[in-house]
Amino acid sequence: MLLAQWHEGNLLALSQSLMKLQLLYPDGELTLPRLQEALSRHNHYTPFQLTDALIEGKANRAVRIVRQLEAEGVEITILLRVIQKELIQLYKMQEYGASGMGLSKIFDHFRVWQTRRPLLTAALHRLPLTKLMHLLQSLAEIEVMVKTDFDSKPWPALAAFCLDMSGHPVHLEPVS
Repeated sequence: MLLAQWHEGNLLALSQSLMKLQLLYPDGELTLPRLQEALSRHNHYTPFQLTDALIEGKANRAVRIVRQLEAEGVEITILLRVIQKELIQLYKMQEYGASGMGLSKIFDHFRVWQTRRPLLTAALHRLPLTKLMHLLQSLAEIEVMVKTDFDSKPWPALAAFCLDMSGHPVHLEPVS
């Protein structure tokens, strides 16, 4: 499982790591310390993979992506913007649906690819207007934290946001 998580999205690196392990440990005995010593993480994520995980409601994957993006030094404001754009689009889709427009027409209006439509349909069922408004407000609070409180730690708040959007809300205690 560790190898799968570390190399997610990078099969070439996984193949190379397996070959490296064969050379380092010809006895074939792989232990956790041996793996950690021999390999580094080879999974690299994009902000768009994060939004896909959020749309799909995959909480664990979303949090794993957030942690990896933090470790890689990705600017959190970029992530906030990409997520915000997706949430605003979902909100507008919900508004159109509430006004009576059919889902097919909504997707045509927003030029949603056919392959993405089932994912967005599931997200729209999971995220009503009130939930989307709550998520937009939470995202804005994280952005204010990033831009005004330079001693704050916004990454745990973003991870909690991801859990909330995926249907697993977490209530963080304010740090004093």
